Order: sequence, then C-alpha cells, then structure tokens
Amino acid sequence: EEARELLERVHAEARRRCAGEDHPDALAAVHNMGAFLQQRGSYAQAEPYLRRSLELCEAILGRDHPDALIARHDLAVLFMSLERWREAEELLLEARARCEQRLPAQHEDRLEVSKRLAQLYADTGRLDEAEALFGELLASCEGRLDESDPSLVSLWIQMAICPRRGGRPNEAEELYRRAHEAALHAHGPEH
Repeated sequence: EEARELLERVHAEARRRCAGEDHPDALAAVHNMGAFLQQRGSYAQAEPYLRRSLELCEAILGRDHPDALIARHDLAVLFMSLERWREAEELLLEARARCEQRLPAQHEDRLEVSKRLAQLYADTGRLDEAEALFGELLASCEGRLDESDPSLVSLWIQMAICPRRGGRPNEAEELYRRAHEAALHAHGPEH
C-alpha cells in the first residue's frame, strides 16, 4: 500500500514537471492523487491535492468547465467527510448554481451535485431542505429512468433518511420497500 502511494506521488510529480502544471495530464494527476488519498481515508493528505486541483482547473479551464465543477464537488465531499459543513455547503451551492446555468436538468453531474447537497442537509439535520431537494431530484429522475435504475434506487434509499429521522417511519419504509423491490427486479433475489 505504501509502495502504491509512493508510486502515485512520483508519477504525479513527474507528469507535473515534464508537461507543466497547466497540462491536462498534470491536472488529472493532481486530482487523481487527491481522490486516491481521499478514498483511502487520508483526508489531511488529500486536501492540498484537491484544493490545488480546483485552483488549477478554475485558472486554466475556467470556473464553469466540467472538470472545475467535478473538482469543486470532490473537495466538498472531502469537507463533508471531515464534517466541515459550511465549507462543503458553499462549494456545493456554487457548483449547483454553475451546473444549473451550464448543464441540462438530467445531466449526471448536475444530479450528483444536488444529491450531495441534499445529503449534506440531511446530515446536518436540515430535513425540510433535504426532503425538498430530494423531491426535486426524484421528480427529474422518475419520468426518464426505469424503476430499477441504480440511480433511482440509490435516490429512494437516500431520500428515506428524511422521514426516518423526522419521525415518519411509514414513509421511510415505503421508500425502502420501493428501492428493495426495484433492486430485486433488476438483479434478482441472489444479488
């Protein structure tokens, strides 16, 4: 594991030095290193890479470029893992506003940013805001996705948190039941 981490760091540094920090490969290397460290749970080590990735993407590609939106989202997810709610919310609100300006309503990145923001609201006890946002997401997905689509199943599961935490167990149970039935339909009982 340590060898892999060292290899990733050496690879990222070599790309940066050979191609220049503003080269797409160097941008990708910085972001990938941050994502790798975050995935391992090395949040303190991941933060400088993810911050640098966002800075470079915005400076080189522009604040509205899809890679900058992804970098903003990923840094927000890191902050959520660290329970740095205010910083995460600021990044997600900005990403959501930019997604709404640039991407169609059903675009995967736009939906992911809104889903993370709803999750943040639920995690911080802002259940009304979370439920409203989950409701918007559900409305935009239900008409265009098959009932067994994993995105829709995941959304029902996440949305069930709100009524469960809000003392409405019957509503939560119905959402969990829908998710379970859809997953059974898609994958069978052995999955």
